[in-house]
Amino acid sequence: MFNQQENVVEMNGGLSAYVTKVFMWMFFGLIITAGVSYLTAATGLYTIFLTNMAMLLVLFIVEIGLVIYISTRISKGNISSKGAIIAFLVYAIINGLVLSSLFLAFQIGVLYQAFFMTAITFGTMAVYGYVTKKDLTRIGTLLVVGLLGIIIATIVNGIFGIFGMGSTGLDLVISYVAIAIFLGLAAWDTQKIKYYYYESLGNEGIQNNLAIYSALQLYLDFINLFLYILRIFASNRD
Repeated sequence: MFNQQENVVEMNGGLSAYVTKVFMWMFFGLIITAGVSYLTAATGLYTIFLTNMAMLLVLFIVEIGLVIYISTRISKGNISSKGAIIAFLVYAIINGLVLSSLFLAFQIGVLYQAFFMTAITFGTMAVYGYVTKKDLTRIGTLLVVGLLGIIIATIVNGIFGIFGMGSTGLDLVISYVAIAIFLGLAAWDTQKIKYYYYESLGNEGIQNNLAIYSALQLYLDFINLFLYILRIFASNRD
């Protein structure tokens, strides 16, 4: 009985360390993105990346490709831990280049407010996802479907906007719905960390790769949540 209790304590301790590792990688990615964004805007390098539509399109394609690459390679188990880390960090750097326009489009005070609101709401849902006993898989699946709907609605509204028929009200509704979706995804993705940990016990390589994959998911949740909160803050100031 004592051995069983010791094993449980050891596994729970390992889980805590694993979750900490995931969030450390997520925060590291966010710091890199923020640093690259600021330096790109401050030094004027943004003119190279953001005024050239071909270059901007290439960056977007590379970003999408890296997310697909990391996800598929890790799911198939044919990527090294070093390769997963490099791909994640490269993605964070490229995202920093793309997001450098935020420092030009918004006052620094608005960016700070949006960041702190994002940190508070994201942190709350991440804690919920970690401590809840409820299986969030079904809800998470519905959220993914909802996210696809948001993407389609955004594209359609953007196309109408080109012809002067875009709806500001619809854009605001999309932002609020997207915030709810990404908050839910933050909870679900946090809960999945525990699943990945227990499923990969005894295989350090797979466990490390899944840590990077989880960090990427949470990173994307945080960034998208921040962007939609920023849009609402900006609309309230107009």
